[in-house]
Amino acid sequence: MEPRRRVTDVELMTALAHPLRGAVLRHLMAVGPRTASECADAVGSTASNCSWHLRQLAKFGLVEPTDGPDGRQRPWRATVVGLEFGALADDPTMRTAQLAVLGGGLREDQVFTQRFLDRAEELPDEWRNAPSTCTR
Repeated sequence: MEPRRRVTDVELMTALAHPLRGAVLRHLMAVGPRTASECADAVGSTASNCSWHLRQLAKFGLVEPTDGPDGRQRPWRATVVGLEFGALADDPTMRTAQLAVLGGGLREDQVFTQRFLDRAEELPDEWRNAPSTCTR
């Protein structure tokens, strides 16, 4: 698997600025290979929409199809473990795309944080106590 990939191409940054693409890629990086249907369930979309966005991510080499357990399923896997965006660019097009990508990631983090807070009482102790081990 490729290490963290530094994004310097405005076309790729603009592609990542699409909220669904970013969410699907982050999902695959977090949980491993999944089908378009599984991605759709995780990000709140449809399988056909996720399939299209997975193909767009594949054009940039960020995801690739992988073998399924039964030959019928068509899972995808992330080919990177993370992305680096660097400092905000001087170019206005790149800077706008960078801000859109960062904003999408922050919105998703807020959703996950709220889910944790809403369900903290239902979680096993190891997960419930995880925030106390985080450093700032």
